[in-house]
Amino acid sequence: MKLSETVKNIIKNHALESYPDECCGFVVDYRAENKALRCKNFSQFPKKHFSISPKDYLKISKSYQIKAIYHSHPEGEESFSPYDLINSNGHLLNYIMYNVKNDNFTFYDPRKNKTFIDYSEFKIGVSDCYTFVQKYYKRIGINLKDSDYSRSDDWHQEKPNLSEEIAALNKDVKKIPVSAEFKKYDILLFEMLKGKTANHVGIYLGNNTIIHRPRNKFVTIEALSERRKNKISTIYRHEQFI
Repeated sequence: MKLSETVKNIIKNHALESYPDECCGFVVDYRAENKALRCKNFSQFPKKHFSISPKDYLKISKSYQIKAIYHSHPEGEESFSPYDLINSNGHLLNYIMYNVKNDNFTFYDPRKNKTFIDYSEFKIGVSDCYTFVQKYYKRIGINLKDSDYSRSDDWHQEKPNLSEEIAALNKDVKKIPVSAEFKKYDILLFEMLKGKTANHVGIYLGNNTIIHRPRNKFVTIEALSERRKNKISTIYRHEQFI
């Protein structure tokens, strides 16, 4: 979605005026051009989230064709939150995010940038970090095998080499040097506790972003921070992407 410099400046100025809170508003079709309309952020936690009043949404939608919803990230987070993506997909509306700290715009089009979000309840061995990776890969036509071992909360102590055993079952998945440049769909194994076994896994989405399922949480899309990069113990790449 292309924005004029005028619209970009309106959003940017709104973000700077609202700092350290997130700003929010609409981009609408106005006489065959885009126009930015400000809204009040009704979130209880405006420094971390934004919320648009249903009354504002109805009022704007009656007068204009809504093209996108915009908001700001005050402290440098460059990735849309799962909440942003869920709402964008649910309403089939483009999302625009202005990053105050980095002075840049990020765009998400739900018709083009399809993202799989898993809403199931977290359960080890049933809907955990690896089963999410399986589901994600299945959506792109690849079936990954899992171990017959029934995982429990203490699986990393009972079977410390389980991650490597699962990788060995998938002959089409190859180990890549940790120093290699990441590619989209790389499977990243994380050693969350230094000196312990790899006990978490996620998928690289490109643009320094990963999707993963943290313990006892819903699926998360976030930037691959330096802190998290330092926890990567192994990279696996399916031969389809080599």
